[in-house]
Amino acid sequence: MSDVRACLQEALSRGMVRTNMLTLVDATRFHGIVEWEVLYDIVKLAPWGSAPPPESRVAYVARDGFFFQLVKIAASIFPRANHRLFTDRLEALDWLREAQLSA
Repeated sequence: MSDVRACLQEALSRGMVRTNMLTLVDATRFHGIVEWEVLYDIVKLAPWGSAPPPESRVAYVARDGFFFQLVKIAASIFPRANHRLFTDRLEALDWLREAQLSA
């Protein structure tokens, strides 16, 4: 985890990652387990979702609705962001673009 934390910390300090970024998580090929402790470490790095517009959004693309429970958990860990599950990648990207247009 130290590599992930160090990389994100550097990206935050350089302005390459912002706390209100629009994010696409493509889980269509996901097989395995979620390492929740990594997400808990990441949430401690910054006040994710707290920056000015655009609204912080995370679009998840998965093969089916089974991933919905994982999205609910992620949303509880990162409550300032708007989280939504999609089965179509283009619909997810359109939803992310809407945030940019409304900013």
